[in-house]
Amino acid sequence: MRLPLAGLLAGMVQIALLAPGIAEPVEQPKTVAQAPGVVAHPELAEMGIAVTAGAAAGYVPDAECAGCHAEKWDSFQQVGMGKSFYAARGAEVIERFDGDGIARFYHAPSRRYYEMERREDAYWFRRYQRNVAGDRIHLFERRVDWIMGSGHHSRVYLYRTSSGELRQLPLAWYTLDGGFWEMSPGFEFADHPGVGRQVRRRCMACHNGFPEVAKGSDADGMPEVFPASLPEGIGCQRCHGPGAAHLAEVYGDAPDTDRIKASIVNPADLSNTQLYGICYGCHMQPSVAVTPELRMGRGAYSFRPGEELQDFKVFLDITDSKRRQSQRFDINHHPYRLEQSACFLGTQDSEAPLGCLTCHDPHRKVPVAERADHYRQICLSCHEVDQAGRPQLASGYAHPEVGAQGDCVACHMPTRRTQDVIHTTMTDHKIQRDPGSKQALVMPMQKVPADVTGVHLLYPDQGFSADEALLARAVATLKYSNFRHSDATDLLQQVLGRADFAGHEPYLALARAGLNAGRYEVALAAAEAGLKRAPDNAMLLQAYANVLYFSGATQAALTQMRALVALHPDYDNGLYNLATTLNATGAVAEALEVLAPLLAEGAVHWPAWRLRARMAAAAGEDETAIEAYLEALRVEPSQAQSLQELTPIWRATGKDPALLQVE
Repeated sequence: MRLPLAGLLAGMVQIALLAPGIAEPVEQPKTVAQAPGVVAHPELAEMGIAVTAGAAAGYVPDAECAGCHAEKWDSFQQVGMGKSFYAARGAEVIERFDGDGIARFYHAPSRRYYEMERREDAYWFRRYQRNVAGDRIHLFERRVDWIMGSGHHSRVYLYRTSSGELRQLPLAWYTLDGGFWEMSPGFEFADHPGVGRQVRRRCMACHNGFPEVAKGSDADGMPEVFPASLPEGIGCQRCHGPGAAHLAEVYGDAPDTDRIKASIVNPADLSNTQLYGICYGCHMQPSVAVTPELRMGRGAYSFRPGEELQDFKVFLDITDSKRRQSQRFDINHHPYRLEQSACFLGTQDSEAPLGCLTCHDPHRKVPVAERADHYRQICLSCHEVDQAGRPQLASGYAHPEVGAQGDCVACHMPTRRTQDVIHTTMTDHKIQRDPGSKQALVMPMQKVPADVTGVHLLYPDQGFSADEALLARAVATLKYSNFRHSDATDLLQQVLGRADFAGHEPYLALARAGLNAGRYEVALAAAEAGLKRAPDNAMLLQAYANVLYFSGATQAALTQMRALVALHPDYDNGLYNLATTLNATGAVAEALEVLAPLLAEGAVHWPAWRLRARMAAAAGEDETAIEAYLEALRVEPSQAQSLQELTPIWRATGKDPALLQVE
């Protein structure tokens, strides 16, 4: 996904402004807590055990759990959750490289070359194109900082920008059929996100442990930035809750067994809805196109084991014009498909319904040699066998001949290729009498994105009010359409007009949709309402400043943009929009000063480079303009406008325009 609002102000100089004075600037709080907060359990700090504060307070390094739970700790390291995210430097090498330590891949749809190099103990990524003379152009090179994915199915590679954003690289490693390099999920087409795809908190909250960040910084609309130091792997505490209080009891002066047990969550003691809420919090994803919405007021890192999941998330499903529900199979469809199974549906009223932990021990990866017997015994705990040792079926049906050690899962839950990540296969958790040809299920396929024609609640009886259900559907639809769905905008405006909601989130969505549609009065009212609820929210402040500018209140807009940058100096879009506005009003020197962090080493905000190029071109600084345009194209070579603006300057300085053309 492209940077939010990054292109919104790109052409501001050409926009005719309306009459000024539409609204007074919103007064901002004088201080905003940027520090994580006071460290809890100082006795642990004295022992050298770090305890997090801020948005995800009370967590300790997961390795501390190994002191008492060594066996579970050791086995958990082989489970996918135990190695879901880790530093790239020094990581185990599972990929295949050529003899010179470089893996090479060409993506024909985008006409780009990719390389991943293993250099000493680090991974280095390169992407480039070739011009008509065969020379490399638009070379982008970056050391990989983090790897996401256990490697059981795939690995994707991330880097951290100078402002703290995480970006996903286009190349991925897949382990299917002995392993191969291919494009990352979502990068298969010619028009893909390049090296600018932002990794968001909502993604990281399921793929890793919670980091230490300031309280409130995980709210919707706050800058998507991460500290340099991050947990590595989902870890124990995502299922058992923050561990600081537990360790404080363990290492206390008078340890007490009952207090020690009571100080940590044992999922076995939870109700079924709370227990499976832990699993469903990350693994229930009906559609990758429309993700679950957080309840208003909830931050990305705010869920704790023992809560009811419906107090944290609103689960949504889609109507896809290209596939019926029963035909959809995505990589994260384990419980979604399981809930369509007769084995699941037929046990909902029983004392112990079929669920994730019926088959899976989160602490242990079942060895390959044991899997057939392990899962068969679970199946036979419900299905009786006949005299021949075959599972008994409903009257009139006979089970095909199968040996006493037959593998139930291989036939009834086959491995099949997923539709959203087409270069890997997963176990289909929809338990079916006859899933079809195994060979057909793993045949290569072409990715077909969902065509969302409707959004509805997955669980209509979750207890939400009718208006909150409408809000969730409207906001999710707007996010899917990049805030350009007019019907969803109208619906959201209607719901917010007849009820008062405490959370700022729907007002932020309406403000963004109003801006994209040029409905500035709608955007202004929504931004003002949102800021009353979240006065330091970065994207609300930006939306408010933008609508002021587009409505002609230029100085009021500048005041708001400066306030935004003062509150959130790590918000790249805030810096960019302020610099753009300053330049448009003739404050070129100040614009250059504001722009500087976006042009520093490690920055990848290509609109900032294009703005710098335009400023240089306007000043007659042709060589500086050329250099800046080339930097913009280095980061994002698909932007035709930069190439179009660069070409006459390139020609005027005596350079051959053909050298800018891709082969």
